[in-house]
Amino acid sequence: MRSVEERGALVKQCEMLIASQHMGQRFKFLGLLPDSSLERQKRGLIPGFYPPEGGAPGMQRI
Repeated sequence: MRSVEERGALVKQCEMLIASQHMGQRFKFLGLLPDSSLERQKRGLIPGFYPPEGGAPGMQRI
């Protein structure tokens, strides 16, 4: 199990990744529920990423 300091460092690293333009506008926070990601895969969507234009039904831009 990770210490509180290690978890805090991981959270900061994730925040930097999300805030950066490294992933561009297509980056989306990965779903917390695996079933949700599997459902998106079945609909032809890549989990964690937006379609290029306009988003998909049920997905909001952050």
